[in-house]
Amino acid sequence: MRINFELDEDIQLKQLQSSDASPLYSLINSNREHLNEWFVWVNKTQSPQDGNTFISSTIEKYEKTKALECGIWYKHQLVGVIGMRYVDMTLKSTEIGYWLGESFEGKGIMTKSVKRMLAYAFKELQLHKVEIRCAEGNRRSQAVAERLNFVKEAMLRDNGYINGRYHNQLVYSLLENEYEG
Repeated sequence: MRINFELDEDIQLKQLQSSDASPLYSLINSNREHLNEWFVWVNKTQSPQDGNTFISSTIEKYEKTKALECGIWYKHQLVGVIGMRYVDMTLKSTEIGYWLGESFEGKGIMTKSVKRMLAYAFKELQLHKVEIRCAEGNRRSQAVAERLNFVKEAMLRDNGYINGRYHNQLVYSLLENEYEG
């Protein structure tokens, strides 16, 4: 069964399926320069088959641990991805990662999408802690975490290596008792 969250009349989160590989690749390819600044996987995505490999691995992770990767659909168009990289039921924690095509930023799509993933994490999976990690220079990603009342816990120095240079990584978290639904 494919998970599908309706956020409003324009935005849906749909669990990625193999049929999404081609539109996913097209979105990545048309936003390659924009995404490449923050994500090491962009240069490794060279064909729809690479997208299909990613999607297959996410379906397998969901079946094993409930880690969930969803396409973000805006007005019936794939515009980004949001997901839980892992779900640790021992620690009752997860990390949410996300990205949007450049022309879809600034519309509130990601804030609404993260809110829905928080509901899934805290209400449905009954987790205790959700983290967001992002590059120190990625102000848009930081703004989403801050807008949703995540607490900045740490800066991990030189914790990412993209395009020949190191990046500091910020760690934000939200605990279940801080979650406002």
